[in-house]
Amino acid sequence: MIGRKLIKGTAWSLAGQASTVAASALITPFVVRQMGATQYGILAFLNLLTSYLAYTDLGMGTASTRFASLEESAGSSREAEVIWTGISLSALLGAAVGVLMIASAPLINDGLLHVGSALRGQSILALRIVGVAFLLKNLANVMNTPQLVRLRFDIYTAITSGSALLQIALIPIILWLGGDLVTIASMIAAVNFCALGLHFATGHRLLPQLWPPHLNAALFRPLFNFGALIVLSQVPELILTNAERFGLTYFTSVSNLAYYSIAYTYANLSLIVAIAMGQVLLPMFSRLQSSSREEELGQLYRRSVVSMCFTLAPVAVVLAVVARPVLTTLLGLDYGRESTPACYLLLVGIVFSGISYVPGSLLFAADKGSIVARIRWCELAPYMVIAAALTMKYGIVGAAVAWTVRAMVDSLLLNIAVQRWRNPISFSLSNLLRLARALAFLLPPVIVMTIFQVRWVWTGFLTCVCLMLYIVNLWRRVLTSSEKSWVSNVSRRLLLQSAEAK
Repeated sequence: MIGRKLIKGTAWSLAGQASTVAASALITPFVVRQMGATQYGILAFLNLLTSYLAYTDLGMGTASTRFASLEESAGSSREAEVIWTGISLSALLGAAVGVLMIASAPLINDGLLHVGSALRGQSILALRIVGVAFLLKNLANVMNTPQLVRLRFDIYTAITSGSALLQIALIPIILWLGGDLVTIASMIAAVNFCALGLHFATGHRLLPQLWPPHLNAALFRPLFNFGALIVLSQVPELILTNAERFGLTYFTSVSNLAYYSIAYTYANLSLIVAIAMGQVLLPMFSRLQSSSREEELGQLYRRSVVSMCFTLAPVAVVLAVVARPVLTTLLGLDYGRESTPACYLLLVGIVFSGISYVPGSLLFAADKGSIVARIRWCELAPYMVIAAALTMKYGIVGAAVAWTVRAMVDSLLLNIAVQRWRNPISFSLSNLLRLARALAFLLPPVIVMTIFQVRWVWTGFLTCVCLMLYIVNLWRRVLTSSEKSWVSNVSRRLLLQSAEAK
């Protein structure tokens, strides 16, 4: 049952992620060509800034999901109180940061973006609009709690991915009609407002007690304490994940940020399964936090890691092999030349970053976020120094190297932390080393594409051989007998469903 819920929830989340990625892949070439490197670099910075500001919600998106899951599984009537208390805490800090963002927009533009007079007015006003849009998005991330608690990922995906698709689709229309960065930022704020309304309407249907609002003073402290741990881990994670982009903008140019953003976006295509599964894991891990369900928790943890291994690495290799021709065809020679080397490096880090979703979700669900926070804060200072040095010396390639090394170290430390805390359910260090050896079989096609000019037929053949060797080593040296049985049953069920559909 646990495995079936994991697959079903992941399938819905994956459908949403895949549709968003597909739409972005189709539309991004038009947007890049229409805006040019400088304007697209500003748009990439606005998206990056929105991601940073999303963490000013005091961790209430995750905190409300965890506490509401506990209340719902215990049959309590305080679920609605958890949600509204979380919203009030999120709005409190978010409003203050929004005001600060609006006031400091000129400083951000002149001191960091270095945008000239031709685009300065647009850039500043767009930055100010983003100071409102992020707050609406933060509130929506708390209001969607009733859907996540009940594992209604179909509704959650329809609203969340639907709003993302709408934003992606409207950008080229705005540009075609003569709009600019300000119009795009206004559209993003409007779509986030509509998403908030839809989450509320759906939440009220699933949880009638959601209206009228009711706060519970007793919940402020536990929600704040848990959210503070989330923030303490996510703030360094956010810096660790994106600091190299600020370094590129500061040390090189906003055009290089555009090239790197394309490389990162392309590499992230391989991460959609991990993101989809990560959305499912937190509420499921939260439901299993009891001694009587230890065995189910262990099965879910290991099967999640297995699923990541079977999907992430092969997809990353295929994307690496076709990276240069795809980017050159869709975006032009400049992007094919500048973005492809960074793509190769980032795809390696993406694999490890995806695997780290599993131990990270477990630690947060078990109220062990302090472990994640300590790991991320310890990584921060060395990473900032290394990223700055490599970016100054090697540009976007140096930034990609720094990001990938950090992702590998982070994944290893999180898995070791789970092993020390709850050894029976975790992957042992020897298993992780065997997994690393299996991953080595995926490197030859990428090396060949990078160094040698080989015909596509030979590259395709080499890729297929290496993928088969990877799967065989994963099956023989990493998986346990119960995991092999689970993979076989899942594969057989999927094949039967596919045959019935035909």
